[in-house]
Amino acid sequence: MPEEEDDTQAIVDHLSSVQSPQVNEITSRSALFQWAVPSPLPPNEALTFNTQDLHYEVLLSDPGKENKYKSIFKGNSLSCMVQDLKPGQEYTVRLQVYLDQLHGAPTEPTVFNTPACEPDVPKAPTLIARTKNSLQLRWNAAADNGAHISNYILEYDNGKYNGMIHLINSQNWKQFTVNKLHPSTSYIFRLAAVNEYGRSGYSDMVKYNTAGNPPSVPAPPTLQHATASSLKLAWQRRSPSEGFTLQMNDLDQGYGYKNIYTGPDTVYECVGLRRATTFQFRVKAENENGVSPFSKEVVFKTLPSCPSRPTKPQVKGKIHATGFKVKWDPPVDTGGAEINLYHLEISSGAIYERIYSGKESEAMIDRLSPGTTYQIRVLCEGPGGISAFSDQSLVTTEPEVPGAPPRPHCNGAPTPYAACLIWEKPDYNGGAPVLEYEMEVEMTNKSRNSCYRGKDQFCVVKDLRPGEMYTVQVRAINRIGAGGWSEEYSFHAGAAPPNAPKDLNIILKSPTHLTVIWDEPHCNGAPISEYILQSSTSADHPSPPSTEELLFQTLKNLAPFTNYHFRVCAVNSAGSSRYSATFSQKTPAAPPNVPVLGQHKITARSILICWETPHDVDDEEEDSDEDEEKADQNDNSSEDMTDKPEANLEEASANSAAAYSTNRNEMLIEELHPESSYKLRIQAVNEIGNGSFSPFIKFTTAPLPPKPPKLECIQFGFAHLKLRWGEGKNLADLARYYVEVENNRTGEYQNVYTGTRSTCKVMKLHELTAYTFRIAVETKHAGMGDYSEDFVFATLAATPNTIKAPRVSPQHPSSSTALNGSWQTSRNNPFSDPIEYVLHMAKAKDQEFSEVYRGPGTRHTIQNLTFGQGYLFKVCPVRIRSNGEEIHGQFSPVL
Repeated sequence: MPEEEDDTQAIVDHLSSVQSPQVNEITSRSALFQWAVPSPLPPNEALTFNTQDLHYEVLLSDPGKENKYKSIFKGNSLSCMVQDLKPGQEYTVRLQVYLDQLHGAPTEPTVFNTPACEPDVPKAPTLIARTKNSLQLRWNAAADNGAHISNYILEYDNGKYNGMIHLINSQNWKQFTVNKLHPSTSYIFRLAAVNEYGRSGYSDMVKYNTAGNPPSVPAPPTLQHATASSLKLAWQRRSPSEGFTLQMNDLDQGYGYKNIYTGPDTVYECVGLRRATTFQFRVKAENENGVSPFSKEVVFKTLPSCPSRPTKPQVKGKIHATGFKVKWDPPVDTGGAEINLYHLEISSGAIYERIYSGKESEAMIDRLSPGTTYQIRVLCEGPGGISAFSDQSLVTTEPEVPGAPPRPHCNGAPTPYAACLIWEKPDYNGGAPVLEYEMEVEMTNKSRNSCYRGKDQFCVVKDLRPGEMYTVQVRAINRIGAGGWSEEYSFHAGAAPPNAPKDLNIILKSPTHLTVIWDEPHCNGAPISEYILQSSTSADHPSPPSTEELLFQTLKNLAPFTNYHFRVCAVNSAGSSRYSATFSQKTPAAPPNVPVLGQHKITARSILICWETPHDVDDEEEDSDEDEEKADQNDNSSEDMTDKPEANLEEASANSAAAYSTNRNEMLIEELHPESSYKLRIQAVNEIGNGSFSPFIKFTTAPLPPKPPKLECIQFGFAHLKLRWGEGKNLADLARYYVEVENNRTGEYQNVYTGTRSTCKVMKLHELTAYTFRIAVETKHAGMGDYSEDFVFATLAATPNTIKAPRVSPQHPSSSTALNGSWQTSRNNPFSDPIEYVLHMAKAKDQEFSEVYRGPGTRHTIQNLTFGQGYLFKVCPVRIRSNGEEIHGQFSPVL
């Protein structure tokens, strides 16, 4: 450590050994400082630093700093140039050397003086006094730069701006009065200082004016813009140097004029004023020469503000159905001005409509809808703007009577005695709900009566007369009263059945012919379309009616000597009337009528005929009925009957073998020829005379029934037999066959087939059983024939049901000469006998099957097969009967 301190001190001492700087190239405002590195050390001392690492600091001071130095340079250069020195001054300079954090002591000061020079540029002169013909100027001394200022040079342009004129060349004056100038004229001045080294530069030029006359009276201010709280005024400027004073007088306050602005501007806005108030203004101008009188007084008024909203409108007087009068009070705050207009708006929904604009505070509202609620509001408009709307008032107009409803109409067709009428609500209810409806009906005698009054929109008009025309009208009623009648609606009551006919009378024309006449009844609204006449021989059992459009009816083919009862009714579109009172009449007696033939039964050799005894003989005794027959022989008839005459049955009874009876209503005529045509008619006789013959009955006797065919069995089964007859052909046209089988238990025959085919299949039989059959034939014309002789056929035994092909698989995965064969059992057989199975096998190439297994099992293993050889397998079920008989079924498909 002591050694390091010694080295540091040696370095500091070496740095302090530097020589003072040299001053060269000295000018009035600059100097060049130069120096050398510190002196070299003795040869036996080695430096531990490089001189290029040294830094130098130059310190400068002047007498005015009281020997206080300031650093003006730091660096490793060995010279520096100093600028901005003052001329004619004495300066001292010192140098200090630095090595990193170490530095030596400053050198001894080097003193040098800068040479003097011309003065600095003086400041511009200032004006201290002026008159109309003179200007007194003053200026401060300029820096003399080391030489005393001998004089100042002041120049001006004599007010004409045509060049500067040398004015003075004083020795050391610092003020000067320029005389003989023109009034109110601008002059430009500049100043320069002179010493023994020369003249300084000129100062900045300044302009001063000589005094003049004060300004004249200015024009009064004008109004540029006005609001409710401000007035913006403007005035004219006549000279650039003029200033202005604006005064205002508030007439309402009474304080007189007060200054509100002083300054060079020509526009000023007075704020904070009262709305709709009049103010007086005046202005004066002033300059350096004096003050002008005030301008003429002008009056300006602030604008009014927007008024507040009017009060809520109220109804004045009575509210009518279509209008009412409303009034309102002016707003509390009118905005400082009178209200120009009131605007009244009304609404019955969402949209308001302006209906009044005027100065009055009340208005009449008309052309409104009765019974409607309206919202009313009002606003006012003044010079200051439009106010907000007032509060809304709700006013409901008085209702009026409702309008006329639409024309009523019938709900459905009117009935003969009542009609249901309906109608719609009126399009206009008068502003109040409809409370009820009233309907008026005009009767057939032209009188009008109220038939309904109530809330419903329908009514039933009763007690009408069928077919009559009625006129109705309806009106609506609300709390104000009844409205107008609707359009009239006319309708006809429904038609009713007519009245019963009266005054029946009968005109006899013969025992079987008469005419019934009657008077026309009242039709009850619909024309009578027909009359229904009923006649009967019994008052409790009328005959089927007959119809007629006329007022009479002629009846023919009546029964003579018979009491007839007649009644008649009238019919129109509404229905039929009640029957008239019954009128009875008895016909005169007459020969009997024609007997009425009934059904008859025809065979190949006979006919059974039936007839009804005529009933028109009444109490007269019937003498006899006559039968008459006539046969027309067919071309194929075996006996000629064409010449056989018609004969009374009584006369033919002695020569005929036929059985008959003259007092019975049926008769069997026999010994007729098959397939022959005949005609037959009947006549009745009483004491009055012979009746008319009945119409001919034409008939043909039936052919003889065919013989039964031979039965044969064409298919045998264990549960069925299929039979055939007639060699598979129909023996006769339209023949029907009846096949019957004998019940072995009861011995009776049962039908197993009825039809026109020539074969039938009898099902559900027992196996190995004999059955006895017979057959008969029936034709349409000949009837049923006799049954055939018995035929016996037996069923077969049942075979087992076929099974599917067997399934074959290797006995073991490693075995190649043995196969396992399996098959299904034969199921659903119609017997309970045991079943065995026969397995056949064949080589695929020759297909010669041989039995390899037989037994009840369904699985078998086949040994000693050839590897690579194809084989075929099939299975057959075998039924073993109790007697040992074997019945083979069909083989399964080949595997």
